[in-house]
This record gives sequence, structure tokens and C-alpha cells, in this order.
Amino acid sequence: MTKNRQLITIMETIIYNFRSETRDISPTIKATMRELQGLYPFQSISLYLFNPDLERLDRKYLVNKWGVLESDNDASEADSTAYVNLIGDTNTSYDRNDEFLFIPLRMDNRPVGILIASNKVESQPYLEHLKKIEQKFGMSNNPNDLSGQEITDGVTADLVTIGKALAIGIAGLSMAVKRKIDIEKMETVNRMIVDLIGTLDLEKLLSKLLQNTVRDLRFDRTRLYMADLPGKKLHGKFQYDLFESLKEISNETFPFNDQETNPFEEEKQKYLSDNLEYSSLIRIIPLRTHNTVIGFLRADNLISKQPITDQSLQYLNMMVSQASIAIENARLYREIEELAIHDGLTGLYNVRHFYEKLGSELERKARYNYDISLLIIDIDHFKKVNDSNGHLSGDQVLQSVGKTIGGIIRNSDIAARYGGDEFIVLIIKTDFETSRHIAERIWETIGRLEFEHNHEKFSIHASIGGVTAGSSHTDPKTIIELADRALYEAKRKGRNRICWH
Repeated sequence: MTKNRQLITIMETIIYNFRSETRDISPTIKATMRELQGLYPFQSISLYLFNPDLERLDRKYLVNKWGVLESDNDASEADSTAYVNLIGDTNTSYDRNDEFLFIPLRMDNRPVGILIASNKVESQPYLEHLKKIEQKFGMSNNPNDLSGQEITDGVTADLVTIGKALAIGIAGLSMAVKRKIDIEKMETVNRMIVDLIGTLDLEKLLSKLLQNTVRDLRFDRTRLYMADLPGKKLHGKFQYDLFESLKEISNETFPFNDQETNPFEEEKQKYLSDNLEYSSLIRIIPLRTHNTVIGFLRADNLISKQPITDQSLQYLNMMVSQASIAIENARLYREIEELAIHDGLTGLYNVRHFYEKLGSELERKARYNYDISLLIIDIDHFKKVNDSNGHLSGDQVLQSVGKTIGGIIRNSDIAARYGGDEFIVLIIKTDFETSRHIAERIWETIGRLEFEHNHEKFSIHASIGGVTAGSSHTDPKTIIELADRALYEAKRKGRNRICWH
């Protein structure tokens, strides 16, 4: 086969393979470089590809005269700068001397890379590499025996032609791959957004947001902070990292008002003093709804030290923008749920929700064999309060009693407004003595409350009926009836007292 025919064959191989490849350009490039080395036996042929994110050239492929191929990302900063300048000069199609031939690779005047053919044994590391080849294949590594292809005008013209084909192929396939990656990434982001918007549990939504940012957008770590606007504080919620570790960061707080765009500025300046790469490794994105900042998502690559690209930031902004809407929806849903289970006046649970809690708690009691107590609290002569002082005063009394009960019981206990002037309390995992003590504290505190109407002060009292349910009490209706009987007994004996069944 003539050299011209071989050259045409290489060109056809480049065009066919780059059109048929869908993802990885390496096999085609490697095959082309082997063909070139066979046709033009230089000491070595190297291919550097342009990295647009870092604006530099990285050596990706090197083939020597025996067809032994290396692939790496190494290039000295000085060489890379010189090569970038060369491919940036659109008036230059090649540069050469007796030892090197430089072929810039461009597509529509945009840098793609550079092809370098060399007849020089460049460095001691290269000689060391040849020694390894000798040991493995029994080949000579004497530099005096290493004659190479003479760099003539004809060879130069051939490699310029090959370089143009390579540039078109690499740039075209890179764009096709990038478009495919872009489409896939967009589809991933859209799936994440749909998933977030469909999640109405706020805590689950926040954790999903962080996990998606690390797993799908490939950040090392994310942290989420939510704003407490009345308190002018920013509170940490969760952190998630590439080790798939989700943890709470509620101990982290920052001063904040809704006019600030980055409350982490002080931390940033402190970090910059030790790490000048900070600005390229971390991004802080505000979560906004109705032009109000409700929190911040902080994403970083401080572990891998990989700079955050503009494209990654674009995807992150898209997701955070939609996540802000999802968070607002989840908050509204939580508020609606809270309204559905709470009494609007006192803030305690409503009786319907109390019944649900009582039923589930009795099931747990039967399974784990512990005591619970139930109190029914009635404000004595409440009708007289309304008749004498008006319903606004009556509402004030109910609110104060509800606040009193809520402040005395534990977080594990359950309190609800039972009726007009009655309250009901479930005391969990307590014996009779402890439950009786809690009932006495509620009764005494209510008796010390003072109110005022038309400059006249008045006070109230309460009657309480209680029951401690042992292992034999499993029916909600029965337990409530027993507490109700105890309350009736307290009223029969003159009110303002506690009776226990």
C-alpha cells in the first residue's frame, strides 16, 4: 500500500470511527496515533487536548516508535502555556524545527488540542521508560540507535491534514458527547426536581435535597441552613457528604437578616487565609420564596479539590430554585396539618387527634406493659366568667389555662382541649404517684392565675378527675369514662379539687 493510500485510510478511519463513537473518544484516538506512528516512525507522537475549564493543555496520549502507548494528564505549566499560545494563533497551521513538529488542532478557530511529533529523546524519564521496554521486550535502548522520521515539507503537510481531521473529529464528538451528557444531566435534574416537589414531609425533603446534590450533581458535601427571621438567626439543619453520611448540624448558627446574601463571609475570609482555592471549591446558594431568603444551601468540593464548574453551578441553581418552592409547599402543608390537629384558641391538640393518640398509646402500653394516666380538667363556673366579664375574657382564661397545662406536662405527654371549658391530658409511662403530682401542679398553678376586666381582678379554679390505667385497661372509651366519673366526684364534693378513680 502506498503512503498516500495509507494516509487516506487513516483519514477514513478517523471519520468513520468518530461518527460511530457515542461516548468514549479514546479508542479512536489511540488507533489513529498507532497508525500515524506506523506510517511516520518518529521517536514519539504526543496528543495534548485543551481543557476549557482550566484553560490549559493536558497531555493525554503518547506513542513511541514501537507503538507503546501511554496516557496521562501531565504537562508542565510552561509547556502548556506555550502550546496554548500556539493553538491560539489562528494564522499558524504548524511550527517545526529539526527535532519537533507542532500541529495545532482547531475547530472554527476554537482550540481543540495540539499534535506533537518528535525525533528527540527528550529526557531522562523517557530513557528510563525505554529501559523498561528493553527489559520487557528485549529491545535496544541505546539513544544512538534511535533514528527517527525526518521532518520534511511532505511529512508536515500530511500531519497538518491529519491534524485537521483529528480536530474536526475530536471537537465534533466532544460536542455530541457533551450534548448527550447535558441532556442526561438535565433529565437527572428534572427527576430530582419532580421528586422534591412531590415530597411534602419537610424533614425528608431537606435530606433529599442534600443527598441529590452529592449523589447526582457530584459535589463532595452539602449543608443546609434555614432562616429564623423573627429571631434573626440562621440555623443548621443537615449535612450530607460523599461518604453518604447524613447528620444534623443544629449546633451551627449564624446571625442573619433577610437582606443578607452571604452570612458566611466571616468564615470565608478566615478560610481564605489558609486556602486560596476557596472561591473555586465552594458555592453558597440562597433559597428564596416571594423575594425572601428562607435559607442557604452550601455545596463544596473541599475534599476532592475539584473546581466547581459553571455548568455544575447552573444545575445547582436550577435545583435550588425549584427546591425553594418545594420547601414552601411542604411548610404550608405542615401548617395545614397543624391546623387540622390543633385547637385554634389554645394551641393544644383538638379532641379528634387526642383520640387517635390515645388509641395508639394504649396499644403500645399493652405491648410494653407500662402505666399511663388520664386527666380531665374542668374550669369551675366558667359560664359565670363569660356572663360577667364577656367572651373575650373567657377566651383569655382558656388560653391561659391551655398555656399552663402545656408548660407543666412533659414533651412525651399529650394535652388537648376536650370541650368548651374542659381539657384532657394523657400522662405516659408514669405511675400513680407521679401522675398525681403532675395533676396537683396543674391544679395549683391554675388557682394562682389572675385576670382583669374593667380594672377589676378575678381568679379561677379547676376540678380535676384522674385515672391511672394498668395492664387491664385497654379500651379508650372505658378509661375516659373512669376519669369522667372522678371529675364528677370532684364537682359533687364542692369543686376546686382533685379526685382519682
